[in-house]
Amino acid sequence: AKTVILNGGSSDTTYAQIGHGGVYSSGDSTTTGDIKFTDATAVTLNGGAALAYAQIGHGGFAASGDRFGNISLGLSDQLGLYGGGGSVAYAQIGHGGLATNATLGGTISVVTAGDVVLDALGSGVDAYAQIGHGGSSTSGTMSGLIDATVGGNLTMIGDPAGQAAMIGHGGLAGDATMSGDILVKVDNSATMTQAVIGHLTTGVYSGGNTWIGVGQGPSKIGTITADNTSLFKS
Repeated sequence: AKTVILNGGSSDTTYAQIGHGGVYSSGDSTTTGDIKFTDATAVTLNGGAALAYAQIGHGGFAASGDRFGNISLGLSDQLGLYGGGGSVAYAQIGHGGLATNATLGGTISVVTAGDVVLDALGSGVDAYAQIGHGGSSTSGTMSGLIDATVGGNLTMIGDPAGQAAMIGHGGLAGDATMSGDILVKVDNSATMTQAVIGHLTTGVYSGGNTWIGVGQGPSKIGTITADNTSLFKS
């Protein structure tokens, strides 16, 4: 089994990242480059202590500078993103990161044969779990298709304190201009608790549609279960 695990560490600022950038990274230049997983079985991202986030994408906490490139994961088993116990211990697939101010773009494609879990129940503030560019408290411009095909069940669990479990660009308390379609196709069922499928911003939304389908597998049986704090939006 070819399993990839990114663990934020138990000490502050011991983040784990595949992509250019890092905590407080900056620069006037543009970062461009694709990130592609073609032969992995499963991928897990675990946030850790304070500023010990886990991320696949360019950027990082409070990063500046424009970031572009497609991100694709093709997995023969499952994907898990888990926010950690420290503040800013987020788990994210996408460019940007908490408090980023930048232009971010590129398609995000996730295909799994197994389940996908986004769990923001870690005790840390801003320990969100997200597939999408941006993150909480981000600004700038974010664009690109998000295409998620889940071969099992999709489970998204947010935290009552406000940590988001999210598929979409932007994030809580963000002020960005964003666009891009979101396609979520689930073979079995989807369960959402205090979760978001859609872009989040207090800024300008310039276009894109959100499609969600369950029961897409051979059985053609599936349900969407969402509590009254979850959100579907374009």
